[in-house]
Amino acid sequence: MLKKLLISAAVLALPVSAYAADLPIKAPQVYAPAPAYNWTGFYVGGNAGYGLANTTIDDQDCNISCSSQTLSPNGFTLGGTIGYNYQFGSTVAGIEGDWNWINAKKNYATNWPSIHDAEIKSYGTLRARLGLALDKTLVYATGGFGWIDHSASAIDPRANCTTYCGFSISDTKVGLAVGVGAEYAFAGPWTAKMEYLYIAVPTESQIVDTHPNLNCNCDMYNVTTNLHVLRIGVNYRF
Repeated sequence: MLKKLLISAAVLALPVSAYAADLPIKAPQVYAPAPAYNWTGFYVGGNAGYGLANTTIDDQDCNISCSSQTLSPNGFTLGGTIGYNYQFGSTVAGIEGDWNWINAKKNYATNWPSIHDAEIKSYGTLRARLGLALDKTLVYATGGFGWIDHSASAIDPRANCTTYCGFSISDTKVGLAVGVGAEYAFAGPWTAKMEYLYIAVPTESQIVDTHPNLNCNCDMYNVTTNLHVLRIGVNYRF
C-alpha cells in the first residue's frame, strides 16, 4: 500500500515540476541613471553685489599733497550678463561679457585746504571662463579685459591763489580683469552663481599749465584705479 502511495505522488509531481521548469525567470528591474547636467549653451542673466575701489591721486609737484592720496570709493553694483559655455567631459570653457552700474563715491580733505574726489560710475568685462563641472555644480576661473568709467579731481583753493589750482579727469579706461566663481543649476535651465572679480586699469596722467603769476605751480597728476567686486547672480541657459 505504501509503495502505491509513493508511486502516485511521484506521478502527480511530474507535471508540476515540468510546468515550473517552463516558467520564465523575471529579470531584476534596472533603472537608467539620471543624465548628467550639461552646461553647453548660451545664457543671459543679471547680478548684484558690492564693489570696493582704490583710487590713488598723486601730485607729482607736491602742490596739492606731497604724498599720494588713496581714496576708497565703494558702493552697490547692479548689472547684466551674456555668455556661452561649451562642455567637453567634465571641463567647461566659455566666454562672458557684462556691463554694470555702480554707486561708488569718495572725497577727502587733506591738511591743506585741498579736496580730493573719486568716483566709479560703471564698469564692464569681457572674459574667458574655464571650469570643472561636478554635475550641477561648476567651479571656474576667469580672465580677460575690464573697463572702468571713473572720474577723479583735486582742488587747492589756497589764500595765495586767486583761482583754484588742481585737475579733473573723467574717462573710461581699459585694463585687465580676473576672478573666480562657482555656479549651481538649481531648476532646469536656471543657475545661480557667486563670483569675485578684480579689475585694474592703467595709470592716467594729466598735465596742468603752471600759473607763475598766481603763485600756483600746478603741474602733473597721476590717477591709478582698481576695483574689487563680490557679487551674486542668476542666469538662464538656452
